[in-house]
Amino acid sequence: MGVVAVVQARMGSSRLPGKSLTKIAGLPLLGHVLARLKLSKRITRIIVATTKQPSDDAIVDFSNNYCVDVIRGSSSNVLQRFKDALDGDSCKYIVRVCADSPFIDADVIDRYVDLAISEQTEFVDIHKDTPAIHVGYEVFSRASFDRLITEVPDDPIAMEHVTGYFRKNTDFVSTSYMRFPEEECFTGARISIDTPADLEFVESVYKELHVKAPHMRVKDLVALLKRKPQLLLINAHVHQKGLEEVGHKVVFIEGLWSIESEAIRQRVSLAKIMRNQFAAGIAFIIPQNHLVSGLLLDEKIPSFKYLGGEVPDSTLFYETSPDVVIISTRNSLTEPIAQSCRDYGASIVYWEELDLHDEISVVKEIYKNIDKT
Repeated sequence: MGVVAVVQARMGSSRLPGKSLTKIAGLPLLGHVLARLKLSKRITRIIVATTKQPSDDAIVDFSNNYCVDVIRGSSSNVLQRFKDALDGDSCKYIVRVCADSPFIDADVIDRYVDLAISEQTEFVDIHKDTPAIHVGYEVFSRASFDRLITEVPDDPIAMEHVTGYFRKNTDFVSTSYMRFPEEECFTGARISIDTPADLEFVESVYKELHVKAPHMRVKDLVALLKRKPQLLLINAHVHQKGLEEVGHKVVFIEGLWSIESEAIRQRVSLAKIMRNQFAAGIAFIIPQNHLVSGLLLDEKIPSFKYLGGEVPDSTLFYETSPDVVIISTRNSLTEPIAQSCRDYGASIVYWEELDLHDEISVVKEIYKNIDKT
């Protein structure tokens, strides 16, 4: 009986670009995932499903070096990417795996598969009364996946989250619910990777446990967090995006005029709040050799360069895909830049019009501009 693990991985994360191959405890994140999946006794094939974007060439090379299959498909339709991966395979069960989950537990995956077989169900979920720490993977039947493809191929939740459709529409599949022992139960921990704070958390866990990546048992993680709950503060401020929540893309455009260090620090601080607490994708468009470059690099915020004294090339808007652009009014090029934003279809917010005394309120005001478009 075939059990195929499909790992959805790409370099173009909106909150942490390049995260799939970012090293954690000396090993790229995708390496953590693949090495731990290979410990499964039930999985018969592993497929990395990435996109056709040039930036994902690195995902293909890395996967080939790990001797796993890899396919390239849509960057916007994960469901279609799964279909491309599974075409021609006669597996009976599928394991959906998120490549941002470094603590994948192969033993739990095997237990999921065994439960689905023994109860003859199509989907396995965690029992609501069990605060299990396990995240980042689900087991479901090929038959249920085929129904997704034929019956709801254009559903937004199915297209982005695949199994999220099962949770939203519980009558679509028969479901088994897994309970876990106390040593695997914990609430309040963020163990997936979306931001630099999440990277710091996982690094700290490995440092505390004195084990070489990726050889860490989940029950040891739970025991550590119960013993040292202060570790949770590292990324407790990071917001977990909900199933139907939209993560907006916000782009700051800096110019040669924006040289005041305090104003730059304010904009970077606001960008971090939007990324961590509002699940926004953040980018800066900056002149070449701008003094903010080093700060953005330190904060792992992507930046795109243009020639200062000119209007940024329109291709930068398509590369960054902003819902809203934040610019300053203190420049003769402000209006041409604003017009380029309008031509692209992005909302515009002027920095000088923001009341920076309350950053959370500022973000909400910025989001109102997005909702108006």
